[in-house]
Amino acid sequence: MKLIDADELKDWITGHCDIELDEATEGEILRVIDDQFTAFDVDKVVEQLKECERYVYDAVSDEDNYVIDTEKAIEIVKG
Repeated sequence: MKLIDADELKDWITGHCDIELDEATEGEILRVIDDQFTAFDVDKVVEQLKECERYVYDAVSDEDNYVIDTEKAIEIVKG
């Protein structure tokens, strides 16, 4: 799968498409693009999450843990 910039694709279609489209057809094409699921680069998200994590030692269970603020994780995933 290839990641694309949907807004850039829509701009290109409206400005450079060699096929003459009526307004309704063009609108439908743009709606289809908007309806597609959002894909993201998993490796990049994981890298950003690791940059934000912090080490926490749990004295009760005697284990090492890493945590990240939930709001920051949501911000990274949405970005």
